Amino acid sequence: MDWLSNGGPTSSDSDYAHNNISQLRSPKFRLSSDTMSDTPVLTMNRFLVCPFSAEFELESEGNSIPDPDFGFKLTAQSLLQWRATRRRDREPLLIPPPELHVSRERPADTLPRLLFGFPLRWQHVIDYAKRRKLKLLDETKSDPVYRKSHAALVAIADLDRRCGADLRYEFPRLDDYDFMVSLYTNITLDEDELEPQGEKQVIEFIQRELRLSGPQKWYWDPASK
Repeated sequence: MDWLSNGGPTSSDSDYAHNNISQLRSPKFRLSSDTMSDTPVLTMNRFLVCPFSAEFELESEGNSIPDPDFGFKLTAQSLLQWRATRRRDREPLLIPPPELHVSRERPADTLPRLLFGFPLRWQHVIDYAKRRKLKLLDETKSDPVYRKSHAALVAIADLDRRCGADLRYEFPRLDDYDFMVSLYTNITLDEDELEPQGEKQVIEFIQRELRLSGPQKWYWDPASK
């Protein structure tokens, strides 16, 4: 089926619930002592929060301080180490592994959110809008930040209308880019995913219209833990 000529599938408003993915439910955690250290290692449900021997803050009486994210509050040094590990482990993916797909064993509210599409700079959409003669905000009368965001929304809406796919304006965890145009997420993949030929046509259309050379990838949503 030719999605570009037949308008493609549309999504209901419920599909946009991805912006409100709930946090992990109250964690069940266990502490196990490292044989080489007094520092406990914390795990929450099936997820290893700290893949290293973490240190935790203590209150005046020597007790660990409860923390909604880690179970117990990490020291500043351990928190920096956790963030560095997390950044290193969250590079863009060509294909997400099975454990990041929604399943009976892995409900949506236990998974980090991944965004499928292309990272962009503001200039990509501004140039596209000018080539298409789309109406943009006056450079002399509008705030520069709002003007760029407006250009992105206008350009993505035009691309969406032309290709028939449900394109979205997202902000991935990625340096050197400003935002991205996304086709779908790992959370809504079962409902949103196009047939292979349709996806191929939409991807080639976006690359051609925005003059992109790199491949589409899965990027991490910065709101995901």
